[in-house]
Amino acid sequence: IMPSLPTVVHIALVSPEDKWCAQCHTIETQCYPEREALNISNESSKPGMHILCAHQSVENEGSNTCLGYVLFQKTSRCVAIIKIVVLPASRRQGIGKKLLKSAAEFAMDKCITICSLNVEETNSAAISLYKSEGFSVVYRREDFYALRRHALQMEKEL
Repeated sequence: IMPSLPTVVHIALVSPEDKWCAQCHTIETQCYPEREALNISNESSKPGMHILCAHQSVENEGSNTCLGYVLFQKTSRCVAIIKIVVLPASRRQGIGKKLLKSAAEFAMDKCITICSLNVEETNSAAISLYKSEGFSVVYRREDFYALRRHALQMEKEL
């Protein structure tokens, strides 16, 4: 019996009006408390902001499901990852890595040489992912997310 992959993960650049953007917003509200959740459509409408969505198509069914996204801002010399979110049930399957690589490819296509992000210093899974992708800590930001919730600023040269 030939093993087959029942699903394929695609990464797509989406617009604020796109159905994928609405699904990304649903993931945002599932993964973050209301006070921390962003309005993904509004955020991706801001100048320089972009969103890449990881979506899964199930073979022979034609159905599509958004599994995660990366929201980032492009400046003249840097791409800043604002958020990278993967559905809890889809984590540890390489989707976050694929989203990070896609954002870096977007940056390199625009001749941008630095990718930066902030990560909560207690989020060891995310820190491990970023380090495995070549990011290194450049700064610790005290109380970045809230009182006693510090961030590590990480960067990668592209």
